[in-house]
Amino acid sequence: ELGRLLVLDRQKLCSKGSLVDLGCGTGAVLAEFSAHFDNSIGIDISQDMLNVAESKNIRDAQWHLEDVFEGDWSGRRHAAVLSRGILLSHYGEDLARLLIAQTVKALTPGGFALFDFLSMEAPEATKVLAPNKTYFSPEWLIVQAMRVGSSGAVVAGNPNSRIRYLI
Repeated sequence: ELGRLLVLDRQKLCSKGSLVDLGCGTGAVLAEFSAHFDNSIGIDISQDMLNVAESKNIRDAQWHLEDVFEGDWSGRRHAAVLSRGILLSHYGEDLARLLIAQTVKALTPGGFALFDFLSMEAPEATKVLAPNKTYFSPEWLIVQAMRVGSSGAVVAGNPNSRIRYLI
């Protein structure tokens, strides 16, 4: 898994920094990765999801009921920002641009972000299952990160399904 490799590769940075999970849901990502970070923050707009996440008693985790586009997470620096659902694909291009800019701004030097998104290259059958979502081209996502100062962005994975966007 790409997320695990990134964390292990940047263990020193991660152990002294924070992890933010945008759209954390039930806290599955923080449960998997938080032990590698000094602290972790889960952000979601659903109190019910946060209640489930909080019940997991994840070490040094904080839970925030807030909109990822308006919260204060991006005003601080983090070693990693993850979003393993398809958060980028839920809100369209304008809000995706905003989220990418907030993320680049919030990363410490050497930090990374990993997002899942729906690919324009996905087969039509997939698009029927998620008709009201935004499908991105990998090139578009890379350009957006570079426009806001990312020193590098890549896309990995199978373009026929969810794929990973690394900033």
